[in-house]
Amino acid sequence: MKENWNGVYVKDVNVAYDTFLKTYTSLYDKNCPVVVCRKKINMNVEPWLTKGLLKSCKRKNKLYRDFVRYRTKATEMKYKIYKNKLTSLIRLAKKDYYNLRLKESIGDMKRTWRILNRVIRSRSQQARYPDFFSNGDKILRDKAEVVNELNSFFVNIGPSLAKSLETQTNEAGKIQRESKILQSMFLGDVSENEVLTIVRKSKNKTSTDCDGIDMMIVKKTIDYVVKPFTYICNLSVQSGTFS
Repeated sequence: MKENWNGVYVKDVNVAYDTFLKTYTSLYDKNCPVVVCRKKINMNVEPWLTKGLLKSCKRKNKLYRDFVRYRTKATEMKYKIYKNKLTSLIRLAKKDYYNLRLKESIGDMKRTWRILNRVIRSRSQQARYPDFFSNGDKILRDKAEVVNELNSFFVNIGPSLAKSLETQTNEAGKIQRESKILQSMFLGDVSENEVLTIVRKSKNKTSTDCDGIDMMIVKKTIDYVVKPFTYICNLSVQSGTFS
């Protein structure tokens, strides 16, 4: 990733970061293009999804690909507006579908309940009490005693927490009065090695940030961008700008 990062080395941290991000995402898009795999999958389509709605779903997916590819405010807004409108239409179609099914099942309670269960997807589960309750060294197994102890716990948890917080507040006030308040502190520049160490120790995640970059990509490319990125980190601290 040999790139000219001269535009990053300016005094304004916001300009430096925007320049860095623009260059980084440009390289990312160039070397990691979005590939559309067209594989026909046999899947059950929900009965309320008409041909028109399915066509709209394809349109929504295309708008999303455009947003990921170009990453502009225009493509983002176009995708979000279309997605929200389509979601509302699908919900309305689903509601109309089940309303019609319920009207058709009038007089047939078995069929009516089958439709209702499909809508709410409810699975009746018998409520279970805990097999035991532990309170310090005391372990209770009798159901009545367990219920009473649980009731007592939830009744008294509020006052107990309030008392604990009051004690902590008093202790904090005492420490604050007895402690010296520092008027200033000194933060040294972070080194490139420190940045590399922090990034390499980060967990591998495939989830992306608002710019579509995931942590695995960052870890694989940090060696090539550590110099300008470290400069931005230090400039941020020096200028007191963190957003």
